[in-house]
Amino acid sequence: MQSSQRSIIGWSLIVIGVLGSEPLLGKYLGRNSDIVFPLNVLAAFISIFLVCSGACILAWRRPIGKFARSGKEAWFRLVAVSLPIIAISALEFGLYLIEGPAPQWSKADRHAHDLMEAGFGKVRYKGLALFEPSANPLFRINSLGFRTYEFDEPRGDEIRIMLLGGSTSFGWPVSDRDTIGRHLEDYLSEAVGRPVKVYNLGVPGARFAQEESLLEDFADVIEPELVVFYHGANDGLGWYHRAMGRSESSQDLVPRTYSLDVLLHYVLQLSLFQRIQQFANMVLPAEGADKIDISEAVSAYGETLSKASRHCVATACMYVLQPIIFQKKKLTYHEVRQQGQTAAKAPQLGAMYMKYVDAIMTRRFANHFDASKIFYGTEGHIFNDGLHIMGEGNRMIAQFIARAICEQRVLTCSHSASDS
Repeated sequence: MQSSQRSIIGWSLIVIGVLGSEPLLGKYLGRNSDIVFPLNVLAAFISIFLVCSGACILAWRRPIGKFARSGKEAWFRLVAVSLPIIAISALEFGLYLIEGPAPQWSKADRHAHDLMEAGFGKVRYKGLALFEPSANPLFRINSLGFRTYEFDEPRGDEIRIMLLGGSTSFGWPVSDRDTIGRHLEDYLSEAVGRPVKVYNLGVPGARFAQEESLLEDFADVIEPELVVFYHGANDGLGWYHRAMGRSESSQDLVPRTYSLDVLLHYVLQLSLFQRIQQFANMVLPAEGADKIDISEAVSAYGETLSKASRHCVATACMYVLQPIIFQKKKLTYHEVRQQGQTAAKAPQLGAMYMKYVDAIMTRRFANHFDASKIFYGTEGHIFNDGLHIMGEGNRMIAQFIARAICEQRVLTCSHSASDS
């Protein structure tokens, strides 16, 4: 190969690599990444490889410092060093092809999610960030900022249920038709033979004490026959931060600069790494969970429960402890990555939350139901991230709640909700 040809090829590779680093390498390292792992890492690796290859070709017959006696030798060393990355990337991409990419959201859910992000925080109630009122058919917000009916609607012959909790009760990030409240209406209306209206007062980020405050403020206005608390994760996460000495403020999972944090971030997202970790968990005893003290967290839960129970004399109340991604064992490719991201942000959260739920259930508080393991053996896509679940998961949760309502005879059901 002539010198002029090597120059053209070398500079072309450098230009292509540099140009590719801005839309690909630069974008995936930014806060708002649109290119999903592992494709973003492959793109970054290719960009770097092209630039280095171009430099080697330009110095094909000349020494490159102390690294190699010639550009040719340097290029072969570059290929040798890259082989592990190529092998890992090939394995990861194979898992990506076998298990499939992240499931596509429905058009309705995507639109609803965009509306949530646009309207969140524009209305506030007692320090809670709520949503801008909206009457669109995908994502209804009442005049006070809650995702439910207007509180002053005249009562008909319907049974009213008040649903309290955090963003999972609220239904982030799905459209109204895929929320727990809507599915619960469908199941119970069929089971009891009467219209059922679920007043969804779920608020993103709300904890048990704030749920109790909302019950205090709106129980007399809505006059529900039943109050359902669907919660656990926000309180558990809050106590996790306290126990681990971490800040409770939101943290970026994507490091912004080239550093060891960047490498760790993507290693924790590797589906291959997660599979190795799952195998290790099967053969090695879990460590750390026995050192997490949740006694104070359970005591605080009991105190808030006592306050909430004052409203549960004339009105039936039930408490459902929610699942998080660590309680699902048959993970999709997308869920493996989400679990890795959650574990990177909050190590041992899964062990702590399971211990927290088990301790609450062991206390035998009245009318408590453990839904934390409902997705344990479920196949298919359930979790959108570490906490939030998609439409099918919300349907399963609603069916679980409806079945408990009928079996405990909180409402008189003509047949089991599971038959609906």
